Amino acid sequence: FLGLIIYAVNSLTGGRSLGIILASSFVVLDSAAGMYHSTAYLSPVSWSNLDYIDIGGLSAYPSITYIFCAFAVILIVLIAISIIANKKQVISVMQPI
Repeated sequence: FLGLIIYAVNSLTGGRSLGIILASSFVVLDSAAGMYHSTAYLSPVSWSNLDYIDIGGLSAYPSITYIFCAFAVILIVLIAISIIANKKQVISVMQPI
């Protein structure tokens, strides 16, 4: 997820820093998910921690169905962005050192 965000955003912008900043913000948002339950819905990084998943329907955290659907949509959108952004770019192969 984080690698795909970096790749898609950097492909769109043509730089290297904006994708890393956006991916880093998701990592920082993971620490906020522990304090504020509502941010767990917006933090895909925290979905890999079983403490932030509502499996039995007893907490304020996102359900496993929400997580699977959200991941599917996010990954499809990021892959589509990567494909569209890279159709316009020319790949230049650098000579080995």
